[in-house]
Amino acid sequence: MISGYCFGGAAVLEAARAGAEINGFAAFHAGLGTPEGQDYSATTAPIVLFHGSADPVSGMADMAAALDAMQAAGVAHEAMIFGGARHSFTVWGSNDYDLAADEGSWDGFMAFLDDRL
Repeated sequence: MISGYCFGGAAVLEAARAGAEINGFAAFHAGLGTPEGQDYSATTAPIVLFHGSADPVSGMADMAAALDAMQAAGVAHEAMIFGGARHSFTVWGSNDYDLAADEGSWDGFMAFLDDRL
């Protein structure tokens, strides 16, 4: 299992696209862009994304593109979208902290771990 937040979340998706043999991939408010020439065809395990709908770094168009790419590659995936949550919704003390999104994403992550481990 590999998980990451923000840039770490983007690295999780990079590992998934690179075909890392891991039980699952979890990304919290990650950069969702896929570099040119990459796709999810080598992904070996399910991916879960935890994201805010008001994320100015990777918006809903980026989310849709990532989900479309995973679907096209036949990758098991899911996304939990937190309405109104901004990019750093898990960073306690930040202007973007969102308690409901933080707790909801953590609960979703624990369920994903229970399923994958």
